[in-house]
Amino acid sequence: GCECLSGASFIRATRGVASFSCLSIGAAGRGLRIRLTALGTSIMTDPFDILPGLLASLHIAKKPEGPQVAGNPVSPAFEIWFYDACWNRIEDEYQDREVSATMQLGGGTLLGDSTAMSFR
Repeated sequence: GCECLSGASFIRATRGVASFSCLSIGAAGRGLRIRLTALGTSIMTDPFDILPGLLASLHIAKKPEGPQVAGNPVSPAFEIWFYDACWNRIEDEYQDREVSATMQLGGGTLLGDSTAMSFR
Protein backbone atom coordinates (compact mmCIF):
# COMPACT_ATOMS: atom_id res chain seq x y z
CA GLY A 1 0.00 0.00 0.00
CA CYS A 2 0.86 3.65 -0.19
CA GLU A 3 0.38 4.32 3.50
CA CYS A 4 3.44 5.49 5.34
CA LEU A 5 3.68 2.16 7.19
CA SER A 6 1.41 -0.75 6.30
CA GLY A 7 1.14 -4.45 6.88
CA ALA A 8 1.11 -6.41 10.09
CA SER A 9 2.49 -4.01 12.69
CA PHE A 10 1.51 -6.33 15.58
CA ILE A 11 2.72 -9.92 15.37
CA ARG A 12 3.23 -12.84 17.72
CA ALA A 13 6.80 -13.83 18.51
CA THR A 14 7.62 -17.51 18.10
CA ARG A 15 10.50 -19.01 20.11
CA GLY A 16 11.74 -15.51 20.91
CA VAL A 17 11.76 -14.29 17.29
CA ALA A 18 9.43 -11.68 15.78
CA SER A 19 9.60 -11.35 11.99
CA PHE A 20 7.76 -8.49 10.24
CA SER A 21 7.75 -10.06 6.76
CA CYS A 22 4.59 -8.22 5.57
CA LEU A 23 5.64 -4.73 6.64
CA SER A 24 5.90 -2.16 3.84
CA ILE A 25 6.66 1.55 3.66
CA GLY A 26 4.94 3.55 0.92
CA ALA A 27 6.61 6.91 1.50
CA ALA A 28 10.09 7.29 0.02
CA GLY A 29 12.68 8.88 2.25
CA ARG A 30 16.24 8.80 3.51
CA GLY A 31 17.41 8.09 7.03
CA LEU A 32 14.15 6.42 8.10
CA ARG A 33 14.04 4.51 11.37
CA ILE A 34 11.46 2.18 12.91
CA ARG A 35 10.87 1.78 16.63
CA LEU A 36 10.17 -1.83 17.69
CA THR A 37 8.52 -2.36 21.06
CA ALA A 38 7.74 -5.43 23.19
CA LEU A 39 6.59 -5.56 26.83
CA GLY A 40 7.60 -1.95 27.56
CA THR A 41 11.10 -2.32 26.04
CA SER A 42 11.94 -0.75 22.70
CA ILE A 43 14.75 -0.48 20.21
CA MET A 44 15.25 1.80 17.21
CA THR A 45 16.53 0.46 13.88
CA ASP A 46 19.58 1.93 12.23
CA PRO A 47 18.70 4.55 9.59
CA PHE A 48 17.78 3.17 6.15
CA ASP A 49 16.51 4.54 2.85
CA ILE A 50 13.29 3.81 0.94
CA LEU A 51 13.55 4.58 -2.78
CA PRO A 52 10.56 5.46 -5.00
CA GLY A 53 8.91 2.66 -6.98
CA LEU A 54 8.51 2.32 -10.73
CA LEU A 55 7.25 5.18 -12.88
CA ALA A 56 3.45 5.37 -12.74
CA SER A 57 2.59 8.97 -13.72
CA LEU A 58 3.93 12.23 -15.11
CA HIS A 59 3.30 15.77 -13.87
CA ILE A 60 3.92 18.98 -15.82
CA ALA A 61 5.82 21.09 -13.31
CA LYS A 62 6.72 23.97 -15.63
CA LYS A 63 5.18 25.00 -18.95
CA PRO A 64 5.35 27.94 -21.34
CA GLU A 65 3.29 30.95 -20.36
CA GLY A 66 1.38 33.12 -22.79
CA PRO A 67 1.62 33.07 -26.59
CA GLN A 68 4.78 31.64 -28.15
CA VAL A 69 6.41 32.72 -31.42
CA ALA A 70 6.35 30.14 -34.23
CA GLY A 71 9.78 28.67 -34.99
CA ASN A 72 11.31 29.75 -31.65
CA PRO A 73 11.96 27.44 -28.68
CA VAL A 74 9.13 27.57 -26.14
CA SER A 75 9.99 29.50 -23.00
CA PRO A 76 10.17 28.55 -20.28
CA ALA A 77 10.86 24.99 -21.35
CA PHE A 78 8.49 22.21 -20.30
CA GLU A 79 9.59 20.46 -17.12
CA ILE A 80 8.13 17.02 -16.39
CA TRP A 81 8.30 15.33 -12.99
CA PHE A 82 8.04 11.55 -12.53
CA TYR A 83 6.01 9.84 -9.78
CA ASP A 84 5.53 6.26 -8.61
CA ALA A 85 2.14 4.74 -7.75
CA CYS A 86 2.30 6.20 -4.21
CA TRP A 87 3.04 9.74 -5.46
CA ASN A 88 6.68 9.62 -4.42
CA ARG A 89 8.65 11.85 -6.79
CA ILE A 90 11.31 9.86 -8.66
CA GLU A 91 14.54 11.84 -8.53
CA ASP A 92 17.07 9.01 -8.64
CA GLU A 93 19.77 9.71 -11.22
CA TYR A 94 19.98 5.98 -11.95
CA GLN A 95 16.40 5.93 -13.22
CA ASP A 96 16.91 7.92 -16.44
CA ARG A 97 13.79 8.32 -18.52
CA GLU A 98 13.33 9.21 -22.16
CA VAL A 99 10.41 11.58 -22.73
CA SER A 100 8.97 12.34 -26.16
CA ALA A 101 6.85 15.26 -27.29
CA THR A 102 4.23 15.18 -30.05
CA MET A 103 1.81 17.80 -31.39
CA GLN A 104 -1.90 17.30 -30.79
CA LEU A 105 -4.93 19.47 -31.38
CA GLY A 106 -4.51 22.74 -33.17
CA GLY A 107 -2.05 21.46 -35.76
CA GLY A 108 1.37 22.87 -36.46
CA THR A 109 4.73 21.17 -36.74
CA LEU A 110 6.92 20.24 -33.82
CA LEU A 111 10.48 21.35 -34.56
CA GLY A 112 13.73 20.48 -32.82
CA ASP A 113 14.68 17.51 -30.66
CA SER A 114 11.47 15.91 -29.40
CA THR A 115 13.18 13.53 -26.97
CA ALA A 116 15.33 14.31 -24.00
CA MET A 117 17.00 12.32 -21.25
CA SER A 118 16.20 13.30 -17.69
CA PHE A 119 18.87 13.11 -15.03
CA ARG A 120 16.76 14.47 -12.13
